[in-house]
Amino acid sequence: MFGGLIGGVAAFKLLPVVSFFLIIFAIPAAWVWWSYYVPQWRHWALQRGADPEQLQYLAERANLVWPKGSIFERTEFRRRGR
Repeated sequence: MFGGLIGGVAAFKLLPVVSFFLIIFAIPAAWVWWSYYVPQWRHWALQRGADPEQLQYLAERANLVWPKGSIFERTEFRRRGR
């Protein structure tokens, strides 16, 4: 998420216009990627027999997901039928 942001700041003196777009779009692009792939990953893990509570606990500890009920957790793109 912060790679594009840091790259944009570092390259600002060389390419200010490109850096501006990297800085502005890095975080939203990473957030959309996360919002799509976290439910995919969760589905993948549950299909392989992971305990849902343990999966949530470990994912929160690793800062992969937000706590249940968090406003940020609601930005995940839900799978159809779930």
